[in-house]
Amino acid sequence: MVAVAMGYFAIGNNGYFGDEGFHAERIRNFLAGNFDLATPSAAPGFHLTVWAFAAPFHQDSLQFFRGVSLIFGLLSVVVFHAARKTITATAAPARTIQYVFNPIVYPFLFFAYTDGFSLFLVLLAALLLLRRRYVLMMLAGIAAIIVRQNNILWFAFFFLLFFWQEIPAFLRFVPRWIRKKIPMVSDVRVSRKIPWGVIAANIVFLIACALFVAFLKWNGGIALGDKEAHPFPSFHTGNIFFCLFLAFFFFLPLHIANIRPVMHRIATSRFLLPLLTLTFLIYVLSFFNTHFYNQGLDSVYLRNRILVYFTMTEWHRMIFFIPVGLTILSLTVTKLSRPEFYLFYPMTVVFLCLSWLIEQRYYMIPLSLFLLFREERSQTTENASALYELIFAMALFIPIVLLWFFL
Repeated sequence: MVAVAMGYFAIGNNGYFGDEGFHAERIRNFLAGNFDLATPSAAPGFHLTVWAFAAPFHQDSLQFFRGVSLIFGLLSVVVFHAARKTITATAAPARTIQYVFNPIVYPFLFFAYTDGFSLFLVLLAALLLLRRRYVLMMLAGIAAIIVRQNNILWFAFFFLLFFWQEIPAFLRFVPRWIRKKIPMVSDVRVSRKIPWGVIAANIVFLIACALFVAFLKWNGGIALGDKEAHPFPSFHTGNIFFCLFLAFFFFLPLHIANIRPVMHRIATSRFLLPLLTLTFLIYVLSFFNTHFYNQGLDSVYLRNRILVYFTMTEWHRMIFFIPVGLTILSLTVTKLSRPEFYLFYPMTVVFLCLSWLIEQRYYMIPLSLFLLFREERSQTTENASALYELIFAMALFIPIVLLWFFL
């Protein structure tokens, strides 16, 4: 937490980083009584929250806006640590350090962006789910949607986990003769008590889904502004493969620890290499850098430099797939803490493929949930990962402070 606060003070009174100007403008409009939502494209939850903090003190400085982000960034560290300890206490400290210093998470814990606040709310929903506080979990999920609309998918994901955890309560409403015909649930003991908490959570979920559908119909899409950059619905693989590319470098100690299990899996599995080959074919046919915000080899955005460089020629594209393929191999032998957590993978694919713009900020939630759900490894691997993440984060953050580039 001290490191997060130090990052906030390190950027000092520097001007806007990335899209901070758009978010600051909306907040200042709110402070002036203008609640127009035309720009930026995100929902106004973050801006309304900052406005609620700033209005009583008549503050409209970027430094103050970042300070509000810092508060929720620090709270997200507490929430992540608590959620991880709920799953397993033994690896919580090292895993929390890995969360804080994930290179694409760390700076957005205090920049005036929606993403840090969004991540806090999603992690809060995860914590409440793990502690079976379902109505509060649903409310946290709704708040996350009001901050970033695409969090509706994580809202649905948490509902699926909620359903998994409370199958006996749900089965209470299924006739016995039907339950006996379903092998997976025929032996499950059905709760005799009326599950009022489960019923209330379902009602909140259904109301939230109905309101979101009404919003899509009223708004004509998911983005409030800049709709050309965020068409809906649309399906693209760019973010999936770029996320896998970055995950290779972000989780390198884990991948090194997985070398022997991967070699064994390759030797014993008939399906792994064909699956990797199929993924490569999908990559070749679908991975292109076409979004107008992802262009420029000399762009201030580091992601654009990487994307333009690795899509210049077919040889560059082939090289780009090497870390992608290695990440996939490593993930096949990386266990998650509970069986239901494996729903995280298909949900991440859906979440990422709905965005045309390739943007690493979109990976903050998936990578953080991966750290939360991943089964603990040896203490050496966990500690090495924590130290590696710290060094990697600083190697990216210092050039950002020096204005060499932005993520």
